[in-house]
Amino acid sequence: MSEKDKNKLAQNFQSKSILRTIREIQEKKKKILAWKIFGDVKITAPVRIKVIRSHRGEILLETHEDNIPLLHRILGGTQKINFYIPNGNVLFQCKLKDMNPNGSFVVYIPDMVVRQERRKSLRCSVTDDRVKVQFAKDLARGGGRHDHIFDKKLYDISEGGLSIILTSTESKYFQNNDVIENVKLSISGKIMTVGVKLVNLIPVDPDPYNGLAYRGFRACFSFTDIDDKKKEIIEIYVLSNIKLDEIA
Repeated sequence: MSEKDKNKLAQNFQSKSILRTIREIQEKKKKILAWKIFGDVKITAPVRIKVIRSHRGEILLETHEDNIPLLHRILGGTQKINFYIPNGNVLFQCKLKDMNPNGSFVVYIPDMVVRQERRKSLRCSVTDDRVKVQFAKDLARGGGRHDHIFDKKLYDISEGGLSIILTSTESKYFQNNDVIENVKLSISGKIMTVGVKLVNLIPVDPDPYNGLAYRGFRACFSFTDIDDKKKEIIEIYVLSNIKLDEIA
């Protein structure tokens, strides 16, 4: 499996399996977010499954009265509702059947559920060359200091971290647990400063996606210095760009 394949979402079209997933979400009272993106703003409303009417192919959901205005913004002017279950990285989309002013609404059971395994947070591959990082790294070996500016397009990104592709030569100047401060992250037309720590260097072979001419490395970083506002910007980017039609 290629490194890019690890970011793909596993699709489930099996109606019985989908119903089991929905029932598990209800029984375990997992957090469910109804969401919609308006420009560069993500609106979410927590909802819960009240009743599953499997014989009708319907789900009755509701939200707390405090969240009704947000829910109505999400439901207004649309026929399809996006849902995200953070605990499990599950995404699905349902057709809206009916909505009530009291905060309850009915949707049809989804035809497909997608899940991204082995991730603490939802991650997407990056194809836009403008989404990149820039940082200084000391390349000196021994005494003195010699900073080199790295300007790298992202390979992928999540709320928890990001990765870039390094050539074999570049990788020699990196080792696990390296902490890099003042990293300039360009994303969604914004530039933010974050801190990162190298958690893994994974050998990768050349392919059309990573642009390598010879074998290189994927450098995987976790965020060490990032606030909630910056995480929100990243989350909106991921939800807006994740490929639901990619099959793992």
